[in-house]
Amino acid sequence: MDLNLIIPFIRVYELNSITQAAELLDVTQPAMSASIKRLEKSLNTQLFVRHGRRLEPTASAHALATHFKEIEHHLKLALDTPRNFTVYAPEHIVIQLPILDGIKVIESPISEYQVLEHLRHDKIDMALETRFKQEKEQSFIYEHVVDVEIAYVCRADHPTIGDAITLEQFYELEHVTLPYGDHEISGFEKLVGLNISRKIVKQVTSPSSMLLCVQQSDAICVANRRDPLIEKLGLRVFDVPFTFDTIHIDLVYHKKYIDNLHHAKVRNQLVSLLKD
Repeated sequence: MDLNLIIPFIRVYELNSITQAAELLDVTQPAMSASIKRLEKSLNTQLFVRHGRRLEPTASAHALATHFKEIEHHLKLALDTPRNFTVYAPEHIVIQLPILDGIKVIESPISEYQVLEHLRHDKIDMALETRFKQEKEQSFIYEHVVDVEIAYVCRADHPTIGDAITLEQFYELEHVTLPYGDHEISGFEKLVGLNISRKIVKQVTSPSSMLLCVQQSDAICVANRRDPLIEKLGLRVFDVPFTFDTIHIDLVYHKKYIDNLHHAKVRNQLVSLLKD
């Protein structure tokens, strides 16, 4: 069997598309189709079935992918060549980190399951995450980096908030929240394991949107004390008026890269920057 057919097969298997796999590997679509046909002929089995615009792997393709991905992994370890890395991170970390040579930092998707799926299929190299407190998979390494310093914020000239708020005030005030994926509860509630009943007046999709809403209203919102936008927007910070579990930021990556030298160099660089 021609070993040059392994990578084209894996990319088509992951993307369910000849076209996308060809674009990713910078080859023509006919060349990619020919590679898959040659592999099918070599193995004397059908590997994909077309359903609309998608290619669905057959049982033979699923079995083959397991072995071929292992081969690809060992090839990467053997070559261990420098390359560009892609990292998912929360918004405040994307803002906080400097521009890093050879590292592209992207704001994490809303769905944590999408993060794991992208790690699993090598669409990203690692992720800085707070959302895997309990849902930890054995395929991944969860390396603790720092704890998140949680606080509440309000606009500088808020008419009723002094240096701190009581629990009674907390429930009386209006809140801006961030949803947790497809869940009905907020991200903060999910992360700290609490169900907090309060007056929610706005729900937005990013921490910066929460802070901007708070700056222009009498509402409050939860925030990371280290978020650089808090100071830029002139917001006041005060302690959360109840106890909650510590939120950790973990560096998450697949176990197969634990001994990869260049991967480890990037991991160490990120951890060092975030701990400073």
